[in-house]
Amino acid sequence: MYGHTHERKREYATARQPTCDTVAIQWDGTYSEGYMMQLSRRSDYALRAVRFCARLEKNRYASINLISRAENIPPEYLAKILNSLVRGGILVSYRGINGGYELARTPSEVTFLDIIEIIDGPIRLSVHTSPNTSRMSLSDAHYNAYWQELQESFRGSLSRQDFGRYSREHRKLKFLHNE
Repeated sequence: MYGHTHERKREYATARQPTCDTVAIQWDGTYSEGYMMQLSRRSDYALRAVRFCARLEKNRYASINLISRAENIPPEYLAKILNSLVRGGILVSYRGINGGYELARTPSEVTFLDIIEIIDGPIRLSVHTSPNTSRMSLSDAHYNAYWQELQESFRGSLSRQDFGRYSREHRKLKFLHNE
Protein backbone atom coordinates (compact mmCIF):
# COMPACT_ATOMS: atom_id res chain seq x y z
CA MET A 1 0.00 0.00 0.00
CA TYR A 2 2.75 2.45 0.95
CA GLY A 3 4.61 1.78 -2.29
CA HIS A 4 1.49 2.48 -4.33
CA THR A 5 0.87 5.83 -2.63
CA HIS A 6 4.54 6.75 -2.89
CA GLU A 7 4.51 5.83 -6.59
CA ARG A 8 1.43 8.00 -7.21
CA LYS A 9 3.11 10.96 -5.56
CA ARG A 10 6.18 10.50 -7.76
CA GLU A 11 4.02 10.24 -10.90
CA TYR A 12 2.15 13.41 -9.91
CA ALA A 13 5.38 15.29 -9.23
CA THR A 14 6.94 14.33 -12.55
CA ALA A 15 3.74 14.89 -14.54
CA ARG A 16 3.15 18.42 -13.23
CA GLN A 17 3.98 21.14 -15.68
CA PRO A 18 5.24 24.55 -14.54
CA THR A 19 2.37 26.98 -14.17
CA CYS A 20 4.52 30.12 -14.16
CA ASP A 21 3.89 32.13 -17.33
CA THR A 22 7.47 33.28 -17.83
CA VAL A 23 10.37 33.15 -20.24
CA ALA A 24 14.06 33.52 -19.50
CA ILE A 25 16.27 36.31 -20.78
CA GLN A 26 20.02 36.03 -21.10
CA TRP A 27 22.35 38.99 -20.55
CA ASP A 28 22.71 39.53 -24.29
CA GLY A 29 18.95 39.96 -24.68
CA THR A 30 18.25 36.58 -26.27
CA TYR A 31 15.67 34.23 -24.87
CA SER A 32 16.31 30.73 -23.60
CA GLU A 33 14.97 28.05 -21.32
CA GLY A 34 16.88 26.86 -18.30
CA TYR A 35 17.88 30.20 -16.78
CA MET A 36 16.77 31.21 -13.31
CA MET A 37 16.08 34.88 -14.03
CA GLN A 38 12.76 35.07 -15.84
CA LEU A 39 10.52 37.72 -17.32
CA SER A 40 6.77 37.53 -17.53
CA ARG A 41 5.12 36.40 -20.73
CA ARG A 42 3.62 39.92 -20.97
CA SER A 43 7.12 41.45 -20.99
CA ASP A 44 8.30 38.96 -23.60
CA TYR A 45 5.34 39.78 -25.85
CA ALA A 46 5.84 43.52 -25.29
CA LEU A 47 9.54 43.30 -26.21
CA ARG A 48 8.69 41.37 -29.37
CA ALA A 49 5.95 43.84 -30.35
CA VAL A 50 8.25 46.83 -29.85
CA ARG A 51 11.02 45.07 -31.80
CA PHE A 52 8.53 44.62 -34.65
CA CYS A 53 7.56 48.31 -34.55
CA ALA A 54 11.23 49.35 -34.42
CA ARG A 55 11.75 47.64 -37.77
CA LEU A 56 8.94 49.58 -39.48
CA GLU A 57 9.87 52.32 -41.93
CA LYS A 58 9.43 55.86 -40.66
CA ASN A 59 5.80 57.03 -40.65
CA ARG A 60 4.51 53.49 -41.13
CA TYR A 61 2.40 51.73 -38.56
CA ALA A 62 1.16 48.23 -37.98
CA SER A 63 -2.20 46.83 -36.94
CA ILE A 64 -2.67 44.53 -33.99
CA ASN A 65 -3.41 41.68 -36.40
CA LEU A 66 -0.19 42.25 -38.33
CA ILE A 67 1.96 42.33 -35.19
CA SER A 68 0.07 39.35 -33.77
CA ARG A 69 0.65 37.22 -36.85
CA ALA A 70 4.28 38.24 -37.32
CA GLU A 71 5.24 37.69 -33.66
CA ASN A 72 2.83 34.83 -32.89
CA ILE A 73 1.09 36.69 -30.04
CA PRO A 74 -2.63 36.21 -29.31
CA PRO A 75 -4.34 39.41 -30.58
CA GLU A 76 -6.61 39.86 -27.53
CA TYR A 77 -3.61 39.66 -25.21
CA LEU A 78 -1.54 41.88 -27.49
CA ALA A 79 -4.18 44.63 -27.46
CA LYS A 80 -3.86 45.00 -23.68
CA ILE A 81 -0.07 45.05 -23.87
CA LEU A 82 -0.03 47.65 -26.65
CA ASN A 83 -2.41 49.87 -24.67
CA SER A 84 0.03 49.74 -21.74
CA LEU A 85 2.88 50.72 -24.05
CA VAL A 86 0.84 53.65 -25.42
CA ARG A 87 0.10 54.84 -21.86
CA GLY A 88 3.81 54.45 -21.06
CA GLY A 89 4.83 56.68 -23.98
CA ILE A 90 6.55 53.96 -26.01
CA LEU A 91 3.97 53.64 -28.81
CA VAL A 92 1.52 55.95 -30.55
CA SER A 93 -1.81 54.50 -31.62
CA TYR A 94 -3.97 55.50 -34.56
CA ARG A 95 -7.65 54.67 -34.27
CA GLY A 96 -10.08 53.67 -36.96
CA ILE A 97 -10.32 51.08 -39.68
CA ASN A 98 -6.85 52.00 -40.92
CA GLY A 99 -5.45 52.31 -37.39
CA GLY A 100 -2.28 50.85 -36.01
CA TYR A 101 0.80 51.44 -33.86
CA GLU A 102 4.22 52.98 -34.29
CA LEU A 103 7.05 53.94 -31.94
CA ALA A 104 6.61 57.29 -30.19
CA ARG A 105 10.41 57.75 -30.09
CA THR A 106 13.33 56.65 -32.19
CA PRO A 107 14.23 52.98 -31.68
CA SER A 108 17.56 53.88 -30.05
CA GLU A 109 15.67 55.85 -27.36
CA VAL A 110 13.63 52.83 -26.25
CA THR A 111 15.34 50.30 -23.97
CA PHE A 112 14.47 46.83 -22.75
CA LEU A 113 14.31 48.29 -19.24
CA ASP A 114 11.68 50.83 -20.35
CA ILE A 115 9.45 48.08 -21.71
CA ILE A 116 9.83 45.66 -18.81
CA GLU A 117 9.15 48.29 -16.17
CA ILE A 118 6.10 49.64 -18.02
CA ILE A 119 4.65 46.14 -18.25
CA ASP A 120 5.74 44.56 -14.95
CA GLY A 121 6.74 47.49 -12.76
CA PRO A 122 10.13 48.11 -11.17
CA ILE A 123 12.59 45.22 -11.30
CA ARG A 124 13.30 43.69 -7.90
CA LEU A 125 15.72 40.76 -7.90
CA SER A 126 15.16 40.09 -4.21
CA VAL A 127 13.13 41.28 -1.25
CA HIS A 128 16.48 42.54 -0.02
CA THR A 129 16.40 45.33 -2.62
CA SER A 130 13.17 46.78 -1.25
CA PRO A 131 13.24 50.44 -0.23
CA ASN A 132 12.00 49.36 3.26
CA THR A 133 15.33 48.33 4.72
CA SER A 134 15.21 50.20 8.01
CA ARG A 135 16.10 48.46 11.29
CA MET A 136 18.62 46.03 9.82
CA SER A 137 21.76 44.68 11.37
CA LEU A 138 25.22 45.26 9.90
CA SER A 139 25.30 41.73 8.44
CA ASP A 140 21.88 42.33 6.84
CA ALA A 141 23.15 45.59 5.37
CA HIS A 142 26.09 43.81 3.70
CA TYR A 143 23.80 41.06 2.41
CA ASN A 144 21.31 43.61 1.07
CA ALA A 145 24.12 45.64 -0.51
CA TYR A 146 25.11 42.57 -2.55
CA TRP A 147 21.57 42.18 -3.89
CA GLN A 148 21.28 45.90 -4.56
CA GLU A 149 24.55 45.87 -6.54
CA LEU A 150 23.40 42.84 -8.54
CA GLN A 151 20.04 44.48 -9.25
CA GLU A 152 21.66 47.71 -10.44
CA SER A 153 23.99 45.72 -12.71
CA PHE A 154 21.03 43.88 -14.22
CA ARG A 155 19.03 47.09 -14.66
CA GLY A 156 22.08 48.72 -16.27
CA SER A 157 22.40 45.86 -18.72
CA LEU A 158 18.73 46.17 -19.70
CA SER A 159 19.01 49.95 -20.05
CA ARG A 160 21.93 49.58 -22.48
CA GLN A 161 19.95 47.22 -24.72
CA ASP A 162 17.93 49.48 -27.02
CA PHE A 163 15.86 48.79 -30.13
CA GLY A 164 18.10 50.83 -32.43
CA ARG A 165 20.07 47.73 -33.30
CA TYR A 166 16.92 46.08 -34.64
CA SER A 167 16.11 49.00 -36.90
CA ARG A 168 19.69 49.03 -38.24
CA GLU A 169 20.55 45.32 -38.37
CA HIS A 170 17.33 44.09 -39.92
CA ARG A 171 15.77 45.21 -43.12
CA LYS A 172 13.07 47.80 -42.67
CA LEU A 173 9.59 46.35 -42.81
CA LYS A 174 7.47 47.89 -45.53
CA PHE A 175 4.18 46.57 -44.20
CA LEU A 176 1.21 48.81 -44.52
CA HIS A 177 -1.26 49.01 -41.66
CA ASN A 178 -3.84 46.93 -43.55
CA GLU A 179 -1.66 44.10 -44.84
